[in-house]
Amino acid sequence: MNRLSFEDTEPRSEKIQLAGSSVKALLDACGYTQKLDEQRAITLWGECITQIFGPEAIVATSVKGVDRKELTVTVAKAAWRHRLTFELPKIIASMNDALGSKVIESIRLR
Repeated sequence: MNRLSFEDTEPRSEKIQLAGSSVKALLDACGYTQKLDEQRAITLWGECITQIFGPEAIVATSVKGVDRKELTVTVAKAAWRHRLTFELPKIIASMNDALGSKVIESIRLR
């Protein structure tokens, strides 16, 4: 009876890296990488504005979504909208730094 032999010629970590790069290539080819990055941006909003404004900023804002690299945020009060407006470049830079690429180009405050 013949037995199949599977010899590990590569360490497990190398196999995982190969699989990871294959999955990334597939996501890139299908156009999903940008959408995944946009979803990550939505989840990072609270962390980024907390670093700049403190935790009270989370209560004053709500992320609605991302469309064509524009993050839409609803702001509860005009005073917060005014305050955020002056810090938009800093917020965008902070978010893109956290994401590792230029995922967000603008933020629309409503």
